[in-house]
Amino acid sequence: MGSEMCIRDSLLTIMSNITQRLWIVNECHDCPLSKWYSLDRSRRNHQLKKKLLADIHSLTIIPVSEWLGDNIRQSHLKNRPIQVIHNGIDIHTFSPQPKDVHERYGIVKGKVIVLGVASVWDARKGLNDFYELARRLSPDESAIVIVGQLTEDAKKIENGCQMVFVDRTQNALELAQLYSSAVVFLNPTYQDNYPTTNLEALACGTPVITYRTGGSPEAVDENTGVVVEQGNVDGLEKAVYRLSSENNVKACRLKAEQEFDKIKAFNSYILLYNRFLCIGGVKADPRSVKCLEQ
Repeated sequence: MGSEMCIRDSLLTIMSNITQRLWIVNECHDCPLSKWYSLDRSRRNHQLKKKLLADIHSLTIIPVSEWLGDNIRQSHLKNRPIQVIHNGIDIHTFSPQPKDVHERYGIVKGKVIVLGVASVWDARKGLNDFYELARRLSPDESAIVIVGQLTEDAKKIENGCQMVFVDRTQNALELAQLYSSAVVFLNPTYQDNYPTTNLEALACGTPVITYRTGGSPEAVDENTGVVVEQGNVDGLEKAVYRLSSENNVKACRLKAEQEFDKIKAFNSYILLYNRFLCIGGVKADPRSVKCLEQ
């Protein structure tokens, strides 16, 4: 009798654990970013957001990438209206500039520049992949420029190409000059949604190489860049050499003008907002869109 009760209690414990795991799998938990915080509140926050959003009857979700939209369609928000509106940028500030940054950053003229830009660089942004790529590129022909703050001291690459680290640029024009001077913009990110750095590079006429991460590939087509699988540094190297021999300036700029102008993004939001006003019986002001074009 005693052994049967022990078996039953064990089975109940196992079933309880399985049920709890099945329940948790559909919620946020064990957040990988919790190492930056003293307490992991991801599960509690998810439950709170779920409850608050459920009380909003007229709610449209606006993700900035198709990738995020697809994820939302698999969440508890899947029955809500979802409309993707991509981020936009200032295509006038970010436009092709004179390619004269070599002397400013101590790079020998004639070397091709491979550029990386991020607010903060760590493994998630692919910094280690840049180090590996530097070992493979010719030191006589190439230089890598990294813009953004490092979370640790920069590594010295022996027998590799030159690496230049720029903590931050003075203004957007300096950044646009860097984009324009680079033969490619490299974004080997492992976690991202829809990075605007891709858009800025294309607007400056520079093709983009990115990992197949989140919505990052959505900014690139066969005429404006290359998408590589995560961690494939061989693929990055081949893409750099391939794009170095092509002239993609016009195609990249045209794509930016057609798809990434922030005015078009603003107008998409306003049109959606006006639609809600009409549904609510409020007459929309047609001047609201025109004012953005001035």
